[in-house]
Amino acid sequence: MSNNKILKDGLGVEFTTKTSEDVAGINTSHVNVDSLPITQPLTDAQLRASSVPISLPDGAQVNGPLAQSVINTDLLTGNVNGWYDAAKFQSGAIQIIASAGISAGQIFFEQTNDNTSSVGLPLLHTEAIAINSNPNNAAFAIVASTNRLFRFSVNARYIRVRISTAFVGGTVRAIGFFSEFPFSANVLNVQQGVAGNFQVTATVASTTANIGANGMLAYADSSTNLGAGATFTGTSRDGGSIQGFNKFVAKAFANVAGTLRIEQSADNTNWRRATADTTVAADSVIELSTTATARYHRVIYINGASAQTQFLINSAYLRI
Repeated sequence: MSNNKILKDGLGVEFTTKTSEDVAGINTSHVNVDSLPITQPLTDAQLRASSVPISLPDGAQVNGPLAQSVINTDLLTGNVNGWYDAAKFQSGAIQIIASAGISAGQIFFEQTNDNTSSVGLPLLHTEAIAINSNPNNAAFAIVASTNRLFRFSVNARYIRVRISTAFVGGTVRAIGFFSEFPFSANVLNVQQGVAGNFQVTATVASTTANIGANGMLAYADSSTNLGAGATFTGTSRDGGSIQGFNKFVAKAFANVAGTLRIEQSADNTNWRRATADTTVAADSVIELSTTATARYHRVIYINGASAQTQFLINSAYLRI
């Protein structure tokens, strides 16, 4: 005996199959393969339609009103003691555009979580187009016909750019851009609270010393003419303060005869000869050198019996 049975697949789709009942009353299914549902693969368009879109962080531009000059006006909203709600942003950049004719006027970047108060906290900001821009947290002047851009991290809900000193002779406006991306500084600014120990400026005068790319530390010792029998004692040179120099060289020229030598010292007090005295003939150049076995070196030149009219003496540390 044959019967039709309704079956469901794993997805719940129904299909009918024919069965046969034997003498024992057991149904045997005869599956019609053509009747089974076949799922076709999705097309590219179907895949795109079924995909969940990804939303990347975006930003918002704020065009402040034109021609502002009144004290305590917020340049982003145009309101006196106003605030811009930056709740969904993490960083910002504000461009300040100044008109011609300004003779006075200052602005102040501020932030707060309490926009009912007319008093704000300083907002630390840097000038975006200056390589060595120091962070600023105080009011500053805007001069006539300038166009400046400032960047900052949003640390409070409300932001404003307040006119802290009324503008005279001209006006300003602000155009802001706020981003959901965190603030990322182009330049790492390193400072310390106490001056004198770390924040220093080191300079080397070109007339005194020059460290060249060829591994030479050179000195211009003197070009002052010596009188008859006079002695020139060169400045003590500290070769031990810089790693890698292993030879000290002296070179001299004079239009009259003289004597040149190199001296060395371990303590910069007690000096000993590093080379023997060497005679320099008139109108000639002589060069002496010594292995740098002590920390300090200097040149000594003793002029002959006649006054000089031309004199030049140089020295250098070398890496050889």
